[in-house]
Amino acid sequence: MHQIPPAVGMITYNMKKINRPLKAFPIDILLLSIDNRQRVTCMYFKTNVLQTAKNKKTEISGQFAGNGFFLNLSSQNAGNAVFESDQIPLPTSSGGGFLLNTAFTFQITNHKSQIHQPSNSPIFAAMKMIEVKAGDANAIKLFLSVPLYIYKSDPNWIRPLDKDIESVFDPAQNPAFKNGELIRWVLINDSGMPVGRVAAFINRELIANMEDPAGGIGFFECINDKTAAFILFDACADWLQSRDIHIMDGPVNFGERDRFWGLLVEGFGPPSYMENYNPEYYRELFERYGFQLYFDQKTYLIDKYKVYAPRLDKISKWVARKPNLRFEHITKKDLRKYIDDFVYVYNKSWDGFENFKPVTSDDIYAVFKSMLPIMIPEFIWFAYVDDEPAGFNVFIPEVNQVFKYVNGKLDLLGKLKFAWHQLIGSNHKVKGLVFGILPKYQNLGIDAVLSYYFYLELMKKKQYRDVGISWIGGFNPKMNSLIEALSGEVEKVHYTYRKMLDDTMTFKPYSIGK
Repeated sequence: MHQIPPAVGMITYNMKKINRPLKAFPIDILLLSIDNRQRVTCMYFKTNVLQTAKNKKTEISGQFAGNGFFLNLSSQNAGNAVFESDQIPLPTSSGGGFLLNTAFTFQITNHKSQIHQPSNSPIFAAMKMIEVKAGDANAIKLFLSVPLYIYKSDPNWIRPLDKDIESVFDPAQNPAFKNGELIRWVLINDSGMPVGRVAAFINRELIANMEDPAGGIGFFECINDKTAAFILFDACADWLQSRDIHIMDGPVNFGERDRFWGLLVEGFGPPSYMENYNPEYYRELFERYGFQLYFDQKTYLIDKYKVYAPRLDKISKWVARKPNLRFEHITKKDLRKYIDDFVYVYNKSWDGFENFKPVTSDDIYAVFKSMLPIMIPEFIWFAYVDDEPAGFNVFIPEVNQVFKYVNGKLDLLGKLKFAWHQLIGSNHKVKGLVFGILPKYQNLGIDAVLSYYFYLELMKKKQYRDVGISWIGGFNPKMNSLIEALSGEVEKVHYTYRKMLDDTMTFKPYSIGK
């Protein structure tokens, strides 16, 4: 281990608001470190000051020790103040550690700290929040630009289409605005560089019948800095609590669950279309703030050449022999009819889930209409029992394998690129969008037949090899078992977190039938 000198900083606090002796109050401390490769790391942590006199200043120092490098705080003026803190683990560098090169001043007023930039510090930058309001083109552009800084060196990231992100924030396109409200911010430093973003929202129609109404946060992006992340989280928490909402779920979407939902915690490969992707360090930022796992969502990957077809064939033939069962794939000319059947099955199948909102034929028609350019009718199957719609599965080509070439812009050039890569077959993966079986028919083997008929059509399409099936909740063991029986392997895991903003409330993980 290299010899590391003590870390030294200064702290200044105002005692005017504190009258009683031996009163402890928390402070926030931020130290900046730079390693021998000039890589900067901000370290943020909390400690407590115990007042024993009306002192004006006191020094703090840190000592690095152990393989993980720990910073222990102690007072240089113990007669005036006592610092109570845990050992804080610091990241290591290939050069053997970190050197602190900047001192900071903290002004503590009314038990809250404000961090001020030292005049001699060229690196440290103060941060401020900017609300992104409707119609503010510059702020919207800034909001969309944040991921470009976060993922500039990440080869797996695929930039979402700007229009898909902005459609969430457009009342004309997002029906959630009818009974909800939303706010979003960008966090910038004093150089005007964006370092984070987030949105907070409430859908009052969804929470109307909830015993403990929850709000949501989403579209979170942030540099690897706890201070920046907590500023964003605090803004969301304050906004929700000001509206009498004391539970915060995230990262979630202001709209449908099948897009922009969950925090990626396993499988950091290229994301599917409208699937959340994030750096690994986001998990620590969420959990250190106090978010707890509410439920998980798995994404499976199936290699069509690994599916054990004989078993699936045997089951399907046995089920399909029943005279009252019928299976058929959609046709574009009868699209409206199949959409009505979809809505019938979907609303009855998902009715028992918390926060469920029934869909309408117009909602689904808009979705299917947008899929028409890439839709393969033989990949979308419906089942009927005595002519009653009983189940469906919907698969489409994985368009993100093409959208990665358009850099988020589906303008004329983007559309030309998209058409070209579609023509040359750049995508080799199919994505499962949604599945549904009426509860009363879930033990008939209908799901196996739907899967088999899709598999037979998939085998005819040489371009496609892999099948991705996403948003399979851990609370849905039947669906997980079915996909695993088809040789599906877990490719990714997303977490939906919940944070109780009221300490008197009890956290409970999600379960069906609440």
